[in-house]
Amino acid sequence: MRKIKEIKTGAFRPSIDSIGLGTHNRTMGRSSPSTGADSWFSRYSQSPPNIVLDDEEYEEDEDMILENRVYKNGKYCLIETLNNLLEQPDYVTPYRIMADKINQASQKRKENVRNLDSLEDMVEDPIDEMSAGGVAGVAVPLGHTSKGKPETKSQRRKRQKYNREKSYPLGENFHQDIIKEGWRELLSTITAGNIDHRKRLEIEYESTLDDIALYIDSSNKHINIYTYIPVGFNGSSAVIDVYNPPKLVGFIKSRLLSSKSNPCIPKTFHVKVSAVAKDFQGKGMGKLIYNILATVAKSKGAGITSDHNVSTSPSATRVWNSMDRNPNYTKRVTKAGNDKFDYNGSTPFDTEDDCKRPGMGEPAIDHSLEIIAGIDDQMEVMERRHKKYTSDAIRMNASAMRRKLKHSGSDTFDEVY
Repeated sequence: MRKIKEIKTGAFRPSIDSIGLGTHNRTMGRSSPSTGADSWFSRYSQSPPNIVLDDEEYEEDEDMILENRVYKNGKYCLIETLNNLLEQPDYVTPYRIMADKINQASQKRKENVRNLDSLEDMVEDPIDEMSAGGVAGVAVPLGHTSKGKPETKSQRRKRQKYNREKSYPLGENFHQDIIKEGWRELLSTITAGNIDHRKRLEIEYESTLDDIALYIDSSNKHINIYTYIPVGFNGSSAVIDVYNPPKLVGFIKSRLLSSKSNPCIPKTFHVKVSAVAKDFQGKGMGKLIYNILATVAKSKGAGITSDHNVSTSPSATRVWNSMDRNPNYTKRVTKAGNDKFDYNGSTPFDTEDDCKRPGMGEPAIDHSLEIIAGIDDQMEVMERRHKKYTSDAIRMNASAMRRKLKHSGSDTFDEVY
């Protein structure tokens, strides 16, 4: 049996091939074991692969990892964290199935196009004669006179002038109108009739905060709130288009904090980010978006709390302290009667209050707050405005409106902070 030193474990060393994957190449003159991991990581760090990540997807992945971390005995546990991540729902498989169906349909269409009969197969007998007005004669190629001779420039100009002025009595713009109408029909067919032919509206008067609208993006895992106003109105119609996008007032994004290992007085959503545009600060808009979030959370049987991934800004901390003292908010409790998050196992017989401590800094509050009297009626009015503004928007459908509001939220946060 060979000794281990005779096997020469350093004979095969990982290297990087042309597509950035590790392969094993034989090297000579190196008897010591080596993987080259440090040099590989150094080269990889200096020239990372050219991968473009969507900011929202990257942020959601990062949030998911942070939210599923397990903190025990003063340190984070990798195995428990990975187990929590494995418990997350699988979105990849349905997406892959859908993409496969789309690819198969595309390939089928391509095959159908390739199998179309050629013009020669469709026309059994070549056209050597044509009939016009009951008179038969030999077909003349385009660009030739009736005698079969090539047209001169003057003859071509005369024919074109005749076609414009006499052959088509609707005028010389008739051809352009036909082309435009053809494009309209094509675009309407492609977009299933959703093409918008309306003209942009001029602003007759500007909007105010009395015209504020509300868009809510929520699921079992997140609640995102966006409030906005149109730039103005034309009569009773809101002026919203690609040149006059909706004007964001304030927004707030939250994610579910409660998990199996950290119930955090279930269910509780923690605020990830919030901001009010500079033009609307000091007008109660911050209080409004927090009340909207608390009302939506209450409808889901949940409460809200401050960010438990990172520390909260001083201005947001003041808002949370004010809400903590507000008589319209109550501290939610566990079945055992505890209303404070347990970060270090101080209540070993009550697991419902177990919660993770933020990775950076201290949380603004240690409670799950529930609003007593929600603002459902006010929200209903603002949501109706959102539907009205969406229908008034020109060449900007509901999906484009949502994307614009989300991008405006990111821009507003960068501007404020």
